[in-house]
Formats: sequence, C-alpha cells, structure tokens
Amino acid sequence: MFNISFRQLSVLTLVGLALIAVPACGGGGGGGGGGGSKLAGSWLGTLEDPSGDLLEVSISVSSSNQITRVIIDSVDQGRTGTISKVEGQFYAVTLSDGTEGGFYVDTSNTHAFFVDEDFSVAIVQKGASSLPAGGFAEGDVFGEDYSGISATIDNNFELDSTVITSVNVDATGFITGYHTLDDGTEAPFSTHTGHELVLEDATMGRWGGMVMASGTLSSVKIFASPDKSAFGAYAAEDGGVFPEDCVFSIMTRD
Repeated sequence: MFNISFRQLSVLTLVGLALIAVPACGGGGGGGGGGGSKLAGSWLGTLEDPSGDLLEVSISVSSSNQITRVIIDSVDQGRTGTISKVEGQFYAVTLSDGTEGGFYVDTSNTHAFFVDEDFSVAIVQKGASSLPAGGFAEGDVFGEDYSGISATIDNNFELDSTVITSVNVDATGFITGYHTLDDGTEAPFSTHTGHELVLEDATMGRWGGMVMASGTLSSVKIFASPDKSAFGAYAAEDGGVFPEDCVFSIMTRD
C-alpha cells in the first residue's frame, strides 16, 4: 500500500514524518496539541529501527515547533530537534545528534509517518497514550480500499516529487494499485504471486509482503497508527540501495 519502488518516480530517499489527519476510530486515544503550532503536542506509536526491531516511540513537540523529547521503549533518548517548513505541508527535521528527517502534515495533524536517514521509520498519533490494548489484526488492513500520497526525495534529503496513490487490499492480503503521475498516467503495481501481505507483529502493528511493478520486485512494510486509521508504508527494491531504491507512502481508508 502502499507503495512500491518504480523508476518513473525517480528515487526516493527516506526521510519523512508524514502526518495525515483522519477521524479516530478506536485504539489508543486522540486529541493533544495546542499552543502556537499545529504540530504541538505528544505523538506516540510504533518505530522500526534500522535492524528491523519494533519499539514504542513518543515524540514531544513544542508550540515553537521544537522537538523537546524523544522516548523509545520508555527510555528518554536525550535528543531534541528543530522543525522547519519545506513547502506546502512538508517539513524538515534536524535532531540534536545531527540526524535528518522530514514530515508531511495534513490539516488535522493527527497522524505522522516518520523516516530518518538511518532508516528508522515510525507511525505516530497525536495525543495517543498507548498502543491498542488488544493489538492489531489482519482485518485492520485487509478488505479495504486506500488512497494517499507518495513522495520522492533526492540524495540531499530535499523533496523531489509527490504523487497520488490508490490501493486495494483484498481479504487475502493481495495488493493491487497505481500511482497517478503528474501527466495523468497511471503506474500500476500488485502483489508478487505467493507473497501476499501477512501480519508480522500483532502487538506493534506491522505487515509485510512483496509487490511487482514494471518488472521490479520490492519488499513492502506497512505500519498502523494506534487508532488503526492511518497507515505508513515503505517499499525497498529487491537488491536495491538505500535511499535511492525506496519509496514511501501514507494512506487512509476510502
């Protein structure tokens, strides 16, 4: 869903906190925010570190768009950060240890999909206090239509381009979808036969599978927000190189 790597989009380097506002529907709490910044508040969700381990992450943002605290698995990381606007709803982030990232913000500022240059990714929800007590299920993703945005970023971690993405995931986890390019052309992708989505971690909310587009095979990882209403994803081209051969998306149900 969610996205796949394909060469018409150029290469995507990851770095993005993608924030998408959608109505809450169950899971770990909403709300939060306030002050002079629409980003201000506490954000909590699931983080995948560069080794693929899944952890709970919490990020605090001040009314002056400063990251004041980063907590991973209840341990304060001792890092702060600065947020700056790139264009439109896209922002860049620099942490106090020099790590660079970015994010896409929707008007409701409820969810975020974070990616940094070390290949850590996280989906977080504003105001959430915990991951869902009952965990996640295949049905949280299967049997639904989705739409959202996919972005490409160059090797300097600067925004390159964005496209609209539409996806269907059937009841068995088979993906079909397409990206709509600037000229209106649709670039299709679908599950690689025998590699449908599977729920890899029911506690943290990660699904995995493989997709094929224009003869290129990519592995896909999908992460659900605590309220299960926003989904971040990345696709890494088989045998490819980070960040050039990765693509990232943020999606909501239609």
